[in-house]
Amino acid sequence: MNTTQLQSRLHQTLQQIAQLKPMRKGSVTEQTVTTQAKDGQSAQRGPYPLYTCKKKGRTRSKRIPRERVPLYREQIERFRRFQDLIAEYAEISEQLADGEAASGGQKKGFRI
Repeated sequence: MNTTQLQSRLHQTLQQIAQLKPMRKGSVTEQTVTTQAKDGQSAQRGPYPLYTCKKKGRTRSKRIPRERVPLYREQIERFRRFQDLIAEYAEISEQLADGEAASGGQKKGFRI
């Protein structure tokens, strides 16, 4: 692919990133709780929707209302799309940088 095509793809990728709506990391799963009654019998309660994500190196979880599950899943999917677009941007940018380096476009004084 030539430089003009790569720059066009880079610009398109940036536009797609800019159009993304609010997003969040993590996942939504279901939690079932086992409880034990005073008579010793155990019972399953739930399932409860559970949002889980990593923050500052720790896993955080919170129950969310069932009606919010589709919104959370959509926001999580947007974050995954964001990650894919960032990876694509980095790949295209690296191809452009390789082309610049091959054509002698490096600045003087820069050493690897």
